[in-house]
Amino acid sequence: MIKKYFDFLKEEYLQGSFKDSTGSEYKIYQLLYYAFDWDDNILKMPTEIVLKEESGQEIGMSTEDFAKYRDIIGKEEFEYNGKTITGYANDSFRYFRDDADPNIFVKDVEKAINEKRFAKSYNDFIECLTTGSLFAIITARGHEPGPMRKGIEFMINRLTSAEKTSMIDHLKMYSHLFDEPIKSDDVLIKEYLDKCEYIGVSSPSRGGKPDNPEKAKEDAFLGFVEKCNSFAKELENKFNTDPETLKSGQKWKVIAKIGFSDDDAKNIKHMDDVVRELKNETYSNVKEFYMKDTGKEDLQTNIYTKYGDGESTPTSESVVRKFDSFLKKKLTR
Repeated sequence: MIKKYFDFLKEEYLQGSFKDSTGSEYKIYQLLYYAFDWDDNILKMPTEIVLKEESGQEIGMSTEDFAKYRDIIGKEEFEYNGKTITGYANDSFRYFRDDADPNIFVKDVEKAINEKRFAKSYNDFIECLTTGSLFAIITARGHEPGPMRKGIEFMINRLTSAEKTSMIDHLKMYSHLFDEPIKSDDVLIKEYLDKCEYIGVSSPSRGGKPDNPEKAKEDAFLGFVEKCNSFAKELENKFNTDPETLKSGQKWKVIAKIGFSDDDAKNIKHMDDVVRELKNETYSNVKEFYMKDTGKEDLQTNIYTKYGDGESTPTSESVVRKFDSFLKKKLTR
């Protein structure tokens, strides 16, 4: 039995049509993907970095505060919460790995949610889940994928009934579009999470703490971009070889739009530079990147559009625009 892909297309992903330089008209279908830093971007986790004060005692520092002080820790003394900090304690990031407690991540996720410690991309992440969009968690933490996935599973179990229904509805759509057999809701969620990425760039499986965390995040992000590009290519091929498409003479372009959010200005600046230099031919089906800086009081998002041939597209390779109505609709709630 041949699946009728187009019976399952949702209007929210149909983006009109365009004509290329030969005059051929294409209908456009978009896929949305998300990459997220975790701490102080999705949740304000209670996990603390352990420092040493002048008496030799240990003192914990939040990740939010650590982002402010990390450049001077161990280089100069400073006052913090009424104590004089002299440097790092031994194994100061012990709670950001799985060694001491393999369930530390999910425990801290549960505590953060129960205390409503939501960061600026929390709603974006919930929208990502409820639309069944593939995502990558790219964090400086040292957790392995399994423990991080447990934290996501906890969040999915806390979704409202309406949010869960939306999630399953979208996952069923993707299952049909990618020609997969009918599955139970639990299997749909499991296989969805199997396709997502959980990357702690300081994890033992990735070599431990990297000398250059910005570059480590770049490598993880580009690996995710490659996966997104492959999914878009695969679906485009399915659309264009479907008997209904061949009979009608219609042509399709399936494009991927990828958002990345981080509260660390250094990471955002680095990733901005990376996507600005990407060429169209590198990821042929990725058309837009959304670089969202959540570390500032006012959200700022740079949008980089990679244009192909076609009379509806500008000739410039990339543009940077401010936060616009599309982003409000698709990347925030």
